[in-house]
Amino acid sequence: MFFYGIGSVLVRPQENSGLRRKYGPFVADTGIVHRETRDNPGFRPLGAKVFFDSDQNVTGVYDYYKKKYYVPGDCDWEAAKFMAKTSAFTLITFKHHLMWVHHMVSSVVVFNKVKFLPPDHPIRRLLTMFTLRASRVNILANFALIPDHSPIHRATAIPYEEYSSLLEVSARTNPLWQPFPDYVDKFENTVLGKLAEEDKFPFFTLGVDYWHVVQKFVHHWVEETGMNPMSDGPTKAFYRAVRKVTKQTAFKLPRRPTYENLVTMLTQFIWVVTGFHELVGTVVEYTRDIKRCAARATEDSAVSDMQAWLLGLSVTATTSLRVPALMNEFENFFGNGTNGYPAYESEVWGDFQEVLSDFSSELDEKSFRYPFGMFNPKYLESSVSV
Repeated sequence: MFFYGIGSVLVRPQENSGLRRKYGPFVADTGIVHRETRDNPGFRPLGAKVFFDSDQNVTGVYDYYKKKYYVPGDCDWEAAKFMAKTSAFTLITFKHHLMWVHHMVSSVVVFNKVKFLPPDHPIRRLLTMFTLRASRVNILANFALIPDHSPIHRATAIPYEEYSSLLEVSARTNPLWQPFPDYVDKFENTVLGKLAEEDKFPFFTLGVDYWHVVQKFVHHWVEETGMNPMSDGPTKAFYRAVRKVTKQTAFKLPRRPTYENLVTMLTQFIWVVTGFHELVGTVVEYTRDIKRCAARATEDSAVSDMQAWLLGLSVTATTSLRVPALMNEFENFFGNGTNGYPAYESEVWGDFQEVLSDFSSELDEKSFRYPFGMFNPKYLESSVSV
């Protein structure tokens, strides 16, 4: 779950020297979800630190609620692991998936694309494939996540005041507008960076490779338009509107909508709603089995309670709108020179499809400790689903 799945986004170098010597060089901390539970003695607060050795094996769990460390072999080890997995799943679902991807990235672009870019504008034409059905999906995500007694809130054991506070903190700490290669560079001289160099942390290595594939496509498209973003009114208005939202997050877009800044912003957006969303949004892999994890935990239990499990499955099913695959020609949409839109659209998109196919074949040849297909284009969708 943590090095080759949804939990990859939580893994960090262990900075505490004492804990590093005792438990190993890696940690995944979900303390932010340590919140009071409703007045119900059957449920317990979440929040854990999970420790890993240099071989990525779990060596211990710290329980924020009980203020206690657990190690393999303890009588409550299985319950501690389930609580830790549930804490990670809950945090990533609320924070990384629904708040960051759907509400702070996808919704922002969808709204401002329609508001500032005319239907025939080349940047809006570019974004169309990556925003298909996104409004509908994001509305469903909002219904499932935000209101008091929403389906996801009901699946937790957190009072709405604490729940709302968690969502607000998640929104403020959103770093997803930072170019992913720049984010990875921060770990270059750490044990996590070394792990990536050894090709043992595909979230970093494949994530960066896929980002550059998208960047080349976006650069090619914008270059073919012949447009100067600095002198195009709709593009400037669109960029500045998106940047205004990022002022409230952990990473603020550069002020000027230069060619380079526009390409980088569009690249990061496409990378988030396709590749990153595939990583943090594969919730069905974790909700379908009552023994995997849930959105709440009971005292000393290593399985989900039945109601939480059914609520998780219900949310997963009702928000699973299909969107087209990323590897798709879309021949009825892109211009060919005779349908009223420029021929470069089909040419650039066709080149992109060839590069995606080659990249997918390369990834099929890679072998990791556990399967990891999150950035393989043949598994990606062109826009967010849930």
